[in-house]
Amino acid sequence: MEKEITGHLVLMTNINGIKSRLILDTGATNTAIDIKKQQELKLNSELSNEVATGAGKTDIPFEKAQDVKLEINGLTFNKKELYIMNLDYVNSALSDYGIDKIDGILGADILTEFNAIIDYTNLTIYMKKSVD
Repeated sequence: MEKEITGHLVLMTNINGIKSRLILDTGATNTAIDIKKQQELKLNSELSNEVATGAGKTDIPFEKAQDVKLEINGLTFNKKELYIMNLDYVNSALSDYGIDKIDGILGADILTEFNAIIDYTNLTIYMKKSVD
């Protein structure tokens, strides 16, 4: 991971085999990808009847993409569900600080499912699938 001047942690991932830049957001309920990246990342989705809420923004329409292959540091998660939504408000805020655009947000859904431990000092994230 790398730490931006705003304090945001960013990680490089692969979505359907394509490099992607995601912000780590422990407060985001779900992992979301910018709708502008949908075709590039080969995400097939369906419109949801629900709406999302983001920092400073409400009633955000979104789509759900099924069966997405997500890879983080060599750990592959198959058949994940990701949200697709307009993240212009996030990228606009980041650009005010000269930070490169992100492709999406890695949220608590993935972090919780894979028992993430975030080491802020060493800018490392540890993830594993729990064994029942």
